[in-house]
Amino acid sequence: MLILATIFFYLIFGRLFYIAAILLRLSVRLRVVIYLVLGMVYCIPLFIPTIVLYIFQLKTKKLLSEIEIEKGKVSGLYLGALCYTIVITLLTALVLAVI
Repeated sequence: MLILATIFFYLIFGRLFYIAAILLRLSVRLRVVIYLVLGMVYCIPLFIPTIVLYIFQLKTKKLLSEIEIEKGKVSGLYLGALCYTIVITLLTALVLAVI
């Protein structure tokens, strides 16, 4: 059972260690750029709904005055989460490139 678990973990994480070894050989600037690009790719699931929500809020302001719209807390939380994610991505890229 232990042998199967070892083979399983090697198959899962073997490529990651190989990629990490390649990244460690690169210069610091190139590593920062790679980490920033990968981090921004991971931010896309927050960018798209934030943009859609912002456009939706702009469109709802142009509705007739007879229609009442209540703005909830979600828009503020989503924008805050997006900003937090961008800051964490930048900090992570800088820390990982220096180490």
